[in-house]
Amino acid sequence: MSERFFAGAQRTARYSAIALGASFPISTALDNVLLALLALAWAASGIATEEAQKTFKNKYLRMPLLLFAALAAGTLYGPAPLREAGAMLGKYADLLFIPIIAMVLRNDDDRRAALYAFAASIALTIVLSWLLWLRLLPAWPIFVWDQISPSVFKYKATHNILVAFGVFVFLWLARDVARARWKIIFYTFAVLGAADVVLLVNGATGHLMLAALAVLLVAQRLSGPQALLAACAVVAACAVMLSVPGALRDRAHVIVKELSALQAGHTPTRDESAGVRLQTYRNTLDIIAAHPLTGVGTGGFAQAYARQVEGTLQERTVNPHNEYLLVTVQIGVAGLLLLLALWWAQWRAAHWIEAPLMRGLAQGLVITMVLACAVNSMLLDHTEGLFYAWFSGVLFGGCGGSSGGSSGIKYADKQLTTVHMTLSVSITAFNAEPLIRKCLASVSWADEIIVVDSGSTDNTREIAREMGAKVTQTPDFPGYGQQKNRALDRTSGTWVLALDHDEWVSPELRAEIEAVIRDPNAKAAYAMPRSSNFCGRYMRHAGWWPDPVMRLFRQGAARFSEDHLHDRILVTGETGRLKNYLTHEPMPTLEHVIAKVNGYSSAGAKFNHARGKQSSLSKAIFHGGWAFMRTYVIQAGFLDGREGFMLSVSNAEGTYYRYLKLMLLSKPRQ
Repeated sequence: MSERFFAGAQRTARYSAIALGASFPISTALDNVLLALLALAWAASGIATEEAQKTFKNKYLRMPLLLFAALAAGTLYGPAPLREAGAMLGKYADLLFIPIIAMVLRNDDDRRAALYAFAASIALTIVLSWLLWLRLLPAWPIFVWDQISPSVFKYKATHNILVAFGVFVFLWLARDVARARWKIIFYTFAVLGAADVVLLVNGATGHLMLAALAVLLVAQRLSGPQALLAACAVVAACAVMLSVPGALRDRAHVIVKELSALQAGHTPTRDESAGVRLQTYRNTLDIIAAHPLTGVGTGGFAQAYARQVEGTLQERTVNPHNEYLLVTVQIGVAGLLLLLALWWAQWRAAHWIEAPLMRGLAQGLVITMVLACAVNSMLLDHTEGLFYAWFSGVLFGGCGGSSGGSSGIKYADKQLTTVHMTLSVSITAFNAEPLIRKCLASVSWADEIIVVDSGSTDNTREIAREMGAKVTQTPDFPGYGQQKNRALDRTSGTWVLALDHDEWVSPELRAEIEAVIRDPNAKAAYAMPRSSNFCGRYMRHAGWWPDPVMRLFRQGAARFSEDHLHDRILVTGETGRLKNYLTHEPMPTLEHVIAKVNGYSSAGAKFNHARGKQSSLSKAIFHGGWAFMRTYVIQAGFLDGREGFMLSVSNAEGTYYRYLKLMLLSKPRQ
């Protein structure tokens, strides 16, 4: 089959995996469509054969498959007919998608996109829940709420688990993003989501999840006495909420009353949910005591429980609403040990995840599952099981093999663990005399510096040679992407740092780069934030911050696109992000701004003209006006003061002139 077919299949698999993050909190039917599409695209993409061996060496992805295999073996014995046993096993099929999602979402940007998809669906759920509670939205048939708890798409226990974890995600995203307006948005949804769980949707499970994740967040963000004080504050807040009249205190009183009645010998009725659940636990433990080693077989719980309560007034059930008990009663103590080993392995693996966002969320996922499985059959229920499988694939896909750490990226079947790592810096330059010295000085510690000059008329080449760089002059300038590839082709290091002549590396970024190239388990390529100077001000808005750029990569793992103007870097393998930023001086004075507006608009017009595009005066006016609105309002350029306004105007001018020049190029000669 053609490369285009495989690329299309991989793209379909990626998009399906990302879209699952938005669908599982909302629609089971859409989940099933996306799961089928993901499985088919993954099987057709070539990823299965390419990545399977490496994936199955990753114990954090292998262990869910071992649990599924044990459950599959449990279908071969026990009282349940094979058809019923197979149906029960099918409910655990989400476990099979953990390695598939991990293989498909190998790129950090894809994983972040997946997290944003989940956050968007939870934000929608929270908004609709509040609108229903305020009676501003009619009770459409797609909603499942009972006129008391506005739980929208899922029943209240599931709704509360998803929203509580969504609050945790919002708080971590607020910490992770740099832009102020996104921080405000994420914090707002975190507050609304927490209030939704505590005040709107009545359910003890959600309250437990929210409190546990709050304590975990405190432990993650703070240390020592601060963490202890904050944890005490969370516990005190929970105590206050339980003492204040309201749904939370009423629910707690009901639970205590039902449990006390059960202790006194009362047989709970269907309406006494806490008493019924505890009685179910007792009966299930009796069944386990009778079959401790092998259990009653996958799917055998319903019949075993019916025999257990035969001759009593107790109601039958097909589910003990406790995943630990359900796994143990089906496949014995060995199954319980497998489940506990899975949680423990993932908890340990979470500490090895490099990115703070992913590490924090991975720890939260484990805590959520450990606690929620004690009060619900999390792996059995569709939404909860897919929640666990999807997040496991997204968060743990980059964790490594049996010895811990991150999985190494392999090239030409050799893992780069024993090779001496060297760093080459590739720089493209043209008339860069004012800035090239500072750029070269910032990377003088590198093993090799390559400068490719496109015909400078100043002293750029002489300065570069003086500072120890290997300098090449090209007879032409084929475009930014091709010129950067020319520089890249001249490097010999095992790692490459690609820079423009107006960029330089701080000591903090240098230390981080050196740590990466020494790490045998480093990813294929790394992006870093870039702080850019516009007319004397380092911008923090207007689309100029954090402006992540892929600059550091293993030799052979990346190439630049051959776009003439706005080139992109194309990476093969897993990517990561660095914390420290690259300094950029693209437009330090107004003269630079005017020159670049003119140069870029001309180059962009010629590029679009060569591709057969057309323009008009109305298009130029519209796109220029939109460029200003996007930069100054949507991207909050106004927060950068005078320079923010100047940048917004220059973006508008550049866009206007680009379309205007394209119009003139397209105009027939008179």
